Amino acid sequence: MAWQVKFLSHSTNLNVAQEPASSQESRTYLAYEDDPAYSGATDTTWTIYALAKGTSAPWSTIPKVGQRLYVGSADLNARQLLVDSVEVEAVPDRANTWRIVARASAPIVGNNAYATVRLQYQQRNRIADVYVVPSSYPTNGDATTPPTSLISGQVVNVMGEPTRSPVVGAAITVETTYNLLVDTQANYWMTTFAAKEDIINNANKRNSTMWINLPAGSVVFLGYEERELSQGTVQASWNFLYDGAWHLEQVPFRRPTDGGLWLDTLYNWGGGGNQARGTSKVAWRQPYPATKINFNTAGVIFPQEVMNALTTDLPAW
Repeated sequence: MAWQVKFLSHSTNLNVAQEPASSQESRTYLAYEDDPAYSGATDTTWTIYALAKGTSAPWSTIPKVGQRLYVGSADLNARQLLVDSVEVEAVPDRANTWRIVARASAPIVGNNAYATVRLQYQQRNRIADVYVVPSSYPTNGDATTPPTSLISGQVVNVMGEPTRSPVVGAAITVETTYNLLVDTQANYWMTTFAAKEDIINNANKRNSTMWINLPAGSVVFLGYEERELSQGTVQASWNFLYDGAWHLEQVPFRRPTDGGLWLDTLYNWGGGGNQARGTSKVAWRQPYPATKINFNTAGVIFPQEVMNALTTDLPAW
């Protein structure tokens, strides 16, 4: 007489969700000692769990925490499921009998016919120093350093003190999920994923062409992030910042002799014949002067499949 373990196939449960949400599967087993003389007085949920962790028969049939539920399966979707809990409870109406439930979960990547890509916007305005209300902005926000020209427009600073004005902007995040096993097998997507070092080195560069209907030069790539959702399954995030003034800043010139401002402009201010004096010697500064890159070229920042998802409404209506 000995312990017996039976798989209750009628008590299995599978719930497949679209990634990055987790899919779950549970399997139920019945473990019992078939020796009528066995008292089981010292058995507890922990001692039964300790037996269930064993790798010898009959306990070897029970999946172990941290193992893949479908080890070695040819189905790459099923192989992503990881056992994350084993539950043990006594069966009250049968002596020396225990119900053991193994639960597995993971975001299953590659089960859809397309990659799930999420595009998020969050309003992020900034307050800018304005010395001169510009009549126009440099093409694509490009400004040379050192400056070769002054800003053309209406002087609004008072004795060199700028006014403060809001500039509209937005934080933009593109998120998707990929699995190293699935992508290595080339059965899903991410076929043009750039090397991580290349993506990281493209941080602080602006877009050379229009991207998601935002003008060239107005969006800067802030950086790339990865977060592991499950073993082998990663959530990837690309972060951007859009600026309605192409990220440009106004910088006043100072006299080389004493460091003071050139207060060369007299203008009406406040009505009633009041006048103010300010400086017109103000130039543009671009805090992201690096060579711009094409966000729409596969392998520069995004894999081709992510770019497709940003421009194509999936699934089809």
